[in-house]
Amino acid sequence: MKRTFIAFALLFASTALAVSLKPLPATDHVQTVVDDIALEWNDGNISTGTSAASAAIVSSAIPTTTDGWRTLATELFDAEFEKHTGEKVPPYSTFQIYSDASGDKYIARAAAAVAEGNAYDTSNPKTMKGITEQTEEMVETLGHERDIHVLAVKTKIVEKSSGEKRIVRLHAFINVKNGKMVQIFTIEGTM
Repeated sequence: MKRTFIAFALLFASTALAVSLKPLPATDHVQTVVDDIALEWNDGNISTGTSAASAAIVSSAIPTTTDGWRTLATELFDAEFEKHTGEKVPPYSTFQIYSDASGDKYIARAAAAVAEGNAYDTSNPKTMKGITEQTEEMVETLGHERDIHVLAVKTKIVEKSSGEKRIVRLHAFINVKNGKMVQIFTIEGTM
C-alpha cells in the first residue's frame, strides 16, 4: 500500500465551513462507541485541558488532492476549536498539518494528545495502554485500515487570561469510502 505523508505550515485565516458534516444516527455503531469513550474521557478529566471525541459523516465530497485535504483539515480544526472554546482560532496561527493514508502512528499520537489534554502522565504505560486501546477501538469501527485517511493538525495558542501557551490538536480518521469520521480534539491541560 502506498502511504503518503504531507506536512504543511500555514497562516490560518478563518473561513466559513465549506465541508458538510451530518451527525450519525444515535444507534450507529461508530456513534455509540465514540459516545461511550468520549464520556469516559470527559468524566476522567480533572484538568484545565480538553479531550473530546466525536463522530460524524462527511457528506460533502471527500478530498482527492493535497489542497483538498489541507482545506478539510483547517475547516474541521476551526469548527472544533470554536465548539470547545467559544472563540475563533487566533488569526495568524501557525499550523502543522499532516495527511496520511495510514493511521497506525496517528493512533498513538492521538492517544498521547488525549493524555496531555487530561494532564495524565504520558510516561505511565498503564495509562497510555488504556487510552491507546480506546482510540484504536474508535478507529476500528470505521472499517478496514486501507479505507482510512488521517488528518492531524497541531498549533499553539496563548491563553488570554494567563498568557500560558497550550498545544491544541485535532486528529480526524475518515473512511474515504463511506465518509464516516472519528475526530479527537485536545487542548493541553494542566492540574
